Amino acid sequence: MGTMPDRFDAQFFGISKREAEFMDPAQRMLLEVTWEAFEAAGIAPDILVGNHAGVYTGLCASDYQLLETKSGDLSSYTGLYGTGNSHAVAAGRISYTFGLKGPAFSVDTACSSALLATHLGCMDLRNGITNKSGAKRR
Repeated sequence: MGTMPDRFDAQFFGISKREAEFMDPAQRMLLEVTWEAFEAAGIAPDILVGNHAGVYTGLCASDYQLLETKSGDLSSYTGLYGTGNSHAVAAGRISYTFGLKGPAFSVDTACSSALLATHLGCMDLRNGITNKSGAKRR
């Protein structure tokens, strides 16, 4: 896999080629990095289906969205554009793709987005809102 749009394996993640065209590279990268993290941890993603694991992402800026709308011609944009560029959808897309049932959200606090997302995830683990994966390693 790669992070370039033409190298993103949309089918692998159950995403249509058309939908992938409208996806912010951050969403593509999040899916790929999540898969790679499971691989590195020796966790088979199918074991996580139905697990009450949370997805906490920190995202800010909308550079891709600005580039896509620069021409001013929005006639070809559909709902796929909205879901492909929404920060809120990024966490939900990961949760949906891997069948996770815990909280899924993105936070945007500018430079501290990733730090706050990590903090919130740790708090939810500590408070039992999400579970430690419980996934069996390969």
